[in-house]
Amino acid sequence: MDFDYSPKTKALQGRLQAFMDDYIYPAEKAYHDEITANSNAGKRWTPLQTIENLKPKAQAAGLWNLF
Repeated sequence: MDFDYSPKTKALQGRLQAFMDDYIYPAEKAYHDEITANSNAGKRWTPLQTIENLKPKAQAAGLWNLF
């Protein structure tokens, strides 16, 4: 029995890892800074601009709503 990922899944994993390296990991500090600022201002559950800026990039890369 072959339990290896399909070529399609491997390609998706590669695209996802590249997206993480290019956009997500570099945005982590801004994300945490924004959460801290919102929490201190009493707006903890306000949508984060850092996330809102990443959404279109994920959509353009075909990595949004993978279901």
